[in-house]
Amino acid sequence: MGGPGSGLLEQVLALLVQGLLYKQIGQHLGVSLATVRTYAQRIYEKLQVHTRTEAVVKFLQKEFGPGSPGYPADFRTTRPQ
Repeated sequence: MGGPGSGLLEQVLALLVQGLLYKQIGQHLGVSLATVRTYAQRIYEKLQVHTRTEAVVKFLQKEFGPGSPGYPADFRTTRPQ
């Protein structure tokens, strides 16, 4: 994501992807619930989404979508006929 504090943003996003609650994320990172909420909001703004689910989906699409290193080379996007 880049910029100051981006390491914490990326950590929060990674924990959101794992399904942790804000409270659990705060405990894991040693920050307050308010801090987690602030960082989550910044993540949503950067990803141009409104919810945690949208953020996770968008992140996973970027990480594992076509053209990404983790995308299966033999994945077929067309339906069999």
